[in-house]
Amino acid sequence: MGKSRLLISSENGFRANGRWLMGYVSLFMVVIFFSAPISAHSQPLTLEESITLALQNSPQIKAAQEAIKLAEGQMVEAKGAMLPQISANGSYLYFGELPTTILDFGDMPSPFGPVAGPDAPPTESGPIEIEMGARHNWKGEVAVQQPLFTFGKLWNRYKQTIASQQAAVAGLNSVQQQLELQVHEAFYGVLLAQEYLKVSRQAVELVEAQVKVAQQLRDVEIATDFEVLRAQVQLASVQSQQVRVENTLQLAQNRFKMILGLDMNTAVNVEGSLDYQPQEFDLAALIDTALKHRPDLAQLTWQEKAGEKLVRIAKAGYLPNISIAGNYSLNDTDQQPRYSTWNVAVVANIPIFNGFATRGKVHQAEAGLRQIQYGHEQLRDAIEMEVRTAYLQLRGTAALVEVQRRSVEQAEEGLRLAQLRYENGMLTSVELIDSQLALTQARVNRLQAQHDYVVGLARLQKAIGGE
Repeated sequence: MGKSRLLISSENGFRANGRWLMGYVSLFMVVIFFSAPISAHSQPLTLEESITLALQNSPQIKAAQEAIKLAEGQMVEAKGAMLPQISANGSYLYFGELPTTILDFGDMPSPFGPVAGPDAPPTESGPIEIEMGARHNWKGEVAVQQPLFTFGKLWNRYKQTIASQQAAVAGLNSVQQQLELQVHEAFYGVLLAQEYLKVSRQAVELVEAQVKVAQQLRDVEIATDFEVLRAQVQLASVQSQQVRVENTLQLAQNRFKMILGLDMNTAVNVEGSLDYQPQEFDLAALIDTALKHRPDLAQLTWQEKAGEKLVRIAKAGYLPNISIAGNYSLNDTDQQPRYSTWNVAVVANIPIFNGFATRGKVHQAEAGLRQIQYGHEQLRDAIEMEVRTAYLQLRGTAALVEVQRRSVEQAEEGLRLAQLRYENGMLTSVELIDSQLALTQARVNRLQAQHDYVVGLARLQKAIGGE
């Protein structure tokens, strides 16, 4: 497709060309530099660099990248569900006022006997008030739970997240290829509009020359005032056409800036050529390549695998879950020695009846899987049709480019002969205008055919999912 370059104007400073002047001239330039607005200079971008810029600025690409991160997070979560779940907690409890209880032994002596100390219970008979518990209480606990048998629930969940992550990656590739095609179309659209403008300017130059020749022939009484007037009317017509082409170029540039994510106030200009490089392709090989490498087809393939895992997860809801759990606790107070306890348990959760909820989940998963499978079949047919269409259009455009190339050569020769005959008074201005229009139209048709061919190559590349 050749090397093409994009020129983007930006306020990046003043660049002086040539040698430094001496004396007051140098001083004058310095003053101008600091007092005048900063001039713009051009930064060339190739088509590949334009694609890179579009990929960096595209919100669709960023959204697809976030979808991958989301799928990766779900994958980590599903993997963690298969690993042991360990938790620990600790507590400290302080009682400002302890609960008390009163013991009354009546006339019987106290069973506590004589105890020294101000806080000792009385030794005589009668009611006794005793504090219950301890003021300072410490407790630490560690719990462990490990699923043993879930009959594929956790494992299929993990495999389903892997398939979803791969589908997200394929989705990113699909968005990227679609964006690259849009950049190709917009890039070559600007090139085509610029080439149209060149042709339009050439047409204006030809008619301006014709006006001068008509005036000269009128001065020597070979042509009439009508011939001059007819040439002037034609000049106004081609000048109007040039204005319309300039507007078309502006629209093409705006679309290009939008796709690249550039500010609409940025001045852009494309330099390059619509090179025609004929290539031969095998349709069967193209279709086979597309079915193997199209990222949107790969995305549906991974989504189908994820759907199959969801069906297995839903059906596993009929089966029990078995897990093992362990607990270790350590207790300490200011009233008794530190002590610890531990236990281990095997827990089985057997579903008996849940109101047909599991049955509904199975039906939903199976229906979702069938939808993906139907979409998969439709996409395969659509891809094959897309490849066939792109191939046939490219082949037809290649033939048209050759025809238009010969047409331009013939029109150029025809105009050369017509100008000679007109200058010698052997041809009317109307016939000369017809020759000019024929050349302009031939050039436009050739440019359009070349544009369609290079864009057709980009569309075929996107259709097959690769180079």
